[in-house]
Amino acid sequence: MKLHVIPAALVLVSAAIYASPSMAFGFPSIPGISGSASSGAGVDVDSLTKQQADLLVTVSASLRNLSNAQVAMANALDLKDAAAIAQSNGDSLAAGDLTGKDQMEKVVESSVSVDKEIADKIAQGGALSSDSKAIFAKSLVPYGLGSVGMVAAAKKAANAGQSLMHTMDPTVLFKLGSLLYVAKEAPTLISSFSGDTGHIISFASAQGIDTSQLKTAAAKLGD
Repeated sequence: MKLHVIPAALVLVSAAIYASPSMAFGFPSIPGISGSASSGAGVDVDSLTKQQADLLVTVSASLRNLSNAQVAMANALDLKDAAAIAQSNGDSLAAGDLTGKDQMEKVVESSVSVDKEIADKIAQGGALSSDSKAIFAKSLVPYGLGSVGMVAAAKKAANAGQSLMHTMDPTVLFKLGSLLYVAKEAPTLISSFSGDTGHIISFASAQGIDTSQLKTAAAKLGD
């Protein structure tokens, strides 16, 4: 039997046709907006492309800070594998900013995974040694910068993505793939980094570590 390869663009369009636009691209429905799809007319692609470029810069900087923080946290918690993954993420970003959706998706998912492992370890409690406390303390400022940056980027992407929720033009959607990825993952990113920041503050405070700077950063997560 002869197999036919279906072009990716056709798959994308078909998915949009057989599902509501908001469901097709992972955006929540917005009251007052009809479910009819558009071809992309009226979408300010140039503006969204600029926002996507800015998003890549913000996410790159945030992930660099998070990677530095996660290396220190993981080492302080004796999570050697997690520390190695975080170091690898940092090394991949050392040469420059993220260049597109595939690279962004790989590093973001890896960072979220490391964050979860750290959070799980923290939830177990236990006291850190004096050396480990010193290492953990050094992670708090870059973690605050990284988490605030990621949450802010997620919120901006989600807002920008609303203008694309009724668009079925595959050219537009492929061009804005990085923005759409962050917009779709926004709830996970906001929940993960906001929640973990609170857990880290509680854990560090219990260890007698100064958390004042991380608390200042955490106050911005709800803005």
